[in-house]
Amino acid sequence: MLIPTLFQPSNPRNEINFRVPTVDDALQFSGVSTEQEEQTTTKYLDAMQIGDVQSSAKWTAQDRRTALWWIYTHSQSEGAYQTLSYQCAHCNELHHYDFDMADLADQVELLTVPPYVEVEIPVRGVPYLWHLKPLDGVGMEHLEMMYSNLPAEDDPDYKKELANLKVVEITLQAHLADQPDDFQKAAEMRYELIRSMDVNSEFVALAANVKKMNKTLHHGLPIKIHKGQCQLYVKPHDCPTLAKEDKAVSTRLFFQFRGVDYLPGNVAQLLGDPD
Repeated sequence: MLIPTLFQPSNPRNEINFRVPTVDDALQFSGVSTEQEEQTTTKYLDAMQIGDVQSSAKWTAQDRRTALWWIYTHSQSEGAYQTLSYQCAHCNELHHYDFDMADLADQVELLTVPPYVEVEIPVRGVPYLWHLKPLDGVGMEHLEMMYSNLPAEDDPDYKKELANLKVVEITLQAHLADQPDDFQKAAEMRYELIRSMDVNSEFVALAANVKKMNKTLHHGLPIKIHKGQCQLYVKPHDCPTLAKEDKAVSTRLFFQFRGVDYLPGNVAQLLGDPD
């Protein structure tokens, strides 16, 4: 079984070649904790590459999830089927939607513009040229760690820490030309700068432009990042109940796209219990 070349969604001129997962890969990546999902995703995508290895930590979150899906769907001999159950808002009945993940291939988008947007937004009245770009693997790993350390929702500091995480998420997508090369130092410099912004004008403008950038530079699978995690949208499902009445209505569904669910770590389940 061969896996076709993947054209990196954020940079289609870049070709990435993967091999088919082996039993050794399944053993190595079995039992992965969801709290280390992004770190494991980086290790896995790097390990699965053929030839010169490109650091998947530098790929966008959309690139990374698309690559996981690409390997997974092209290494399933009998299809990559999923089932979603939902309460239909049109007929109020419970529906079950069976689909093949491979059918999302025509939903993958490739960028035809540079993977960044430049905007000028001041800080305390001083003009700054911001280089806005989607979250990459390093940023996702950082957010993953911070979200795992959030206090419980009933903790008095929960809302404060969650709001701080939103600022960090914007920080990780807003870059400057003269920032340090070191990720941590650069992020800390930008974070302190953003914290000093006028909240109702400068910061609101930055946050709005980051949101607009993500819409403009949408690429890869139809994914939305929510609280540091990826949600994958699937093709609309037609309501089967109303279809009997010749009424065509549909629901666009999404589910949490956990990277650990698309690693080859289920070899034990395939074999079953030994005799």
